[in-house]
Amino acid sequence: MLMNNANPDLPKVLYIMGTARSGSTILEILLSKGKGVFGAGELTSLIQDGFIENKQCSCGSSCADCDVWGRVSEILKLDKQELEEWAALQKKMDWHDGFLRQLFSMVSRKDTLSYRELNTRLLMVIKEVTGCNIILDSSKYAGRAIALARIVDADVRVICLTRSPAGLMASFQKPNKEEQRPKRPAAALLYYLVTLASLRIASALSGRRVYRLSYEALLANPNRVLREIEAWSGVDLSDVRGQLNKEKPFPVGHLVTGNRLRKQGEVRFEPRMNNAAPAGLKAKAAVVVMNGWRWMLGF
Repeated sequence: MLMNNANPDLPKVLYIMGTARSGSTILEILLSKGKGVFGAGELTSLIQDGFIENKQCSCGSSCADCDVWGRVSEILKLDKQELEEWAALQKKMDWHDGFLRQLFSMVSRKDTLSYRELNTRLLMVIKEVTGCNIILDSSKYAGRAIALARIVDADVRVICLTRSPAGLMASFQKPNKEEQRPKRPAAALLYYLVTLASLRIASALSGRRVYRLSYEALLANPNRVLREIEAWSGVDLSDVRGQLNKEKPFPVGHLVTGNRLRKQGEVRFEPRMNNAAPAGLKAKAAVVVMNGWRWMLGF
């Protein structure tokens, strides 16, 4: 179990961990409207997508011209080589193989110290620029959840977000050139087996710091889910629930990486169940295996 002495100077981190296509973007948009919360998007990809490639923020400006990320970049004062090295380190530590390195203590001292210094600086600068003491990170990788707690010494609360295998497979079959590309049934199956296992291990290590949530539960009863997250995390979500009950749109905020929803400016949360079924015998057979794996892991 992760028993770290969190750095009291760092902002708290509310981390969304889960599979791709699991509804993390809409969940982040909702939670980022909590009091004292800043929705930072997928911080594991921010360095590459935002500071190096200067992609467009959901506010409509390029990352360099964004009121938030442009200011964060100015304060960090890193040159292109330093940013490229940081982006490579994020991938090395946060992504799937990074999770295994951390699990089996195969991370070098140099990488550990560099990761701690850079991510500590990033969190502190975001806190300075936004004035928020809770940073919402939707990077999804289990490896980053572990690294933030073990290496960065942040006070991390993890929402483990999953989706039904049928819904996930149907989503992976949709064309999507801008974000994660479609997956063939075999590739989707392998991805699911590996990712769900990493989520289960990270959840076990994190103990009570984890709140487990299914996308379907969020759609079925968003108010109940928000109340549970509020009680578990201590984040005040009363304004979010009020806005949700009045069916008002939610501004997207400042997301650089994520679902296409981030480009809409504002989003209405419409909790309608999606009963889309995967097409093809191979996909349906893979879903059977995925359901069995999900049951074995206790999700």
